[in-house]
Parts: sequence; C-alpha cells; structure tokens
Amino acid sequence: DYEEGTWTPNWITEGSGGGSVTGVSTNAANYVKVGNQVTLNWYGDVQTTGTAQGYQITNLPFTQKSMAGGGTAGCGVSISTGGTWWIQGSQNTTNVYLKKYDDSWVPNPAVQAAFTYTID
Repeated sequence: DYEEGTWTPNWITEGSGGGSVTGVSTNAANYVKVGNQVTLNWYGDVQTTGTAQGYQITNLPFTQKSMAGGGTAGCGVSISTGGTWWIQGSQNTTNVYLKKYDDSWVPNPAVQAAFTYTID
C-alpha cells in the first residue's frame, strides 16, 4: 500500500538546562508510506530560550515498530549551524530525538531532516 501526506512536528527541548522552544516560524513536513516503511521529510526554523542537550520531535504520523536491539535510526540531517548531528527514533512511540554528537547546545537552529522507520 502507498500513502502520502503531511504532518505537524512538535518541537521540545531535550535534556537538562531548562531550555524551551518558544516558536517555530517554518514547520513544514511530509511523509511517504510504502508498505510498513515510512519516510519523513521536515524543515523547522526553531526559536529557543535557555540551553538543553537537543530536541525531541513528537507527533510522527505513525507509531514506530518495536525493534530488537532498540530504536530506529535516521539520516539526512542538515542543521544551519553545522557540526555533526544524529537523529534516533524511539520504538513504540511517535517521537524522534535530534542531538549534536558532542552534546553542545545549538540555539535557534534551522533544521532540515529525513528519517525512515518501520511500522507494524
């Protein structure tokens, strides 16, 4: 089966530091579902306050499948501030985590990402 659609990412700061997302001026996202594979593409121009260790993006269009060995992984992250980032899914949820490899805080990023995961 094949399906295309849009979804609305919900941005939350992750980790200690008391930071928060105060707004997202551009929040565009779409998905393509083929069988039990879902590929997401999204862009967010995020405004923040304080500090944190990364972001949690919630409200994915489908729940990620439970996988042996943990969560799912993604690729295709482009951040306006550079550096090396990772994105990881959380099995049995509609959440992904986006962090910089060195755990440094990047306020107000412009994020473009792609992520593919498996569903039941």
